[in-house]
Amino acid sequence: VLFRSLIDLAGTKSKVDWDRSAFEYLVSVSWQKDHNALITVANRTQTNFQTFELINNSLEIKAKHEDAKFIDVIPGQPRFINDDLLTVVDDSQSDTRLIQLNSQPLSPNHLQVLGVFGSAKDQIFFSGTSNAIDRDIYQISKSGKLRQLTNGGVNSASNVVSTDEATYLVLA
Repeated sequence: VLFRSLIDLAGTKSKVDWDRSAFEYLVSVSWQKDHNALITVANRTQTNFQTFELINNSLEIKAKHEDAKFIDVIPGQPRFINDDLLTVVDDSQSDTRLIQLNSQPLSPNHLQVLGVFGSAKDQIFFSGTSNAIDRDIYQISKSGKLRQLTNGGVNSASNVVSTDEATYLVLA
């Protein structure tokens, strides 16, 4: 296990613990400005993921995702969008990988979400495909308004930068 404790700038170490016998893999750790850290762990077969919020050196479950077959690791998530939790999950009813906000579907059923680049204000920037060939960049608002930013081919971005005046998406 790579992540067992936090060390502050003064060198003080604090232990962080979860059920390592049930969840052997540390999938991701993210820490956004003005938010607590999010820690995602998985079982060995990658059929069960849990995301915790680190609050005062203890873990609180924020999201669970189970699939009898396999769960892909989707880059850029989970993450906070303001105070809402964004996750990407496989929806078996629509056979679509969806963005969810607070466990509610946000992205449309026809669009497979491949990764999340970032967010600015109430906008989320992500990679998706509707045809298994192209990899386009999309923008979706928290209200569900979708905008396709690229059209065709394989497109990617590396970062979202936001100022008071403008939001920039750094294309890769």
